[in-house]
Amino acid sequence: MKRHWVICVVLAVSPVLCPAVEAEEVSGKLLRQALAKVAHIENLISAANEGDAESQFQLGMMISSEGRERAIKELDKLHRPHASVIKALFQEVEDAALEWWLRAAWQGHDLAQMRVAKTYERTDIVRAYAWYLVQVRKGAEVTSTRNGVTMTTTEWLLEKMTDDQVAKAEQVSREIEQKIKRSVQKH
Repeated sequence: MKRHWVICVVLAVSPVLCPAVEAEEVSGKLLRQALAKVAHIENLISAANEGDAESQFQLGMMISSEGRERAIKELDKLHRPHASVIKALFQEVEDAALEWWLRAAWQGHDLAQMRVAKTYERTDIVRAYAWYLVQVRKGAEVTSTRNGVTMTTTEWLLEKMTDDQVAKAEQVSREIEQKIKRSVQKH
């Protein structure tokens, strides 16, 4: 039996190199893996829709990862950069991921709250700072290295914010904490 290396592509998983076996064995294995992945995604969606915060966070992560892969494939098809197409595609993916991260974040999921803050950094500095404050008050240390300098993310954002924006973010963060507290008490 002749053996060689092939690229195995499994639904929603990055390509990896794997040893090839007979074509029937490979296709059967790929089919089983794809079906298992579909079942996992269906279970994840079901649990997320039922309010499971970890499933909501994981679904957001999956959408975000899949979205980047989809965008890269679209770029490959275009053979040259088209800024408006790229921006629209990434925004669509980011919006879908943010929706799931917010659902988990409102239930107190720490990693989802961090993802929400990071996502808002690009579009709404007040909300980003507010979500980071929620995490800082829980004791999280949120740092970033930019241009070779490491500071807390809140310090980086403060450098860009006006006093009015900081005051608004403080107010929003307290509102977020109250909403989370009520949500957690319900569950």
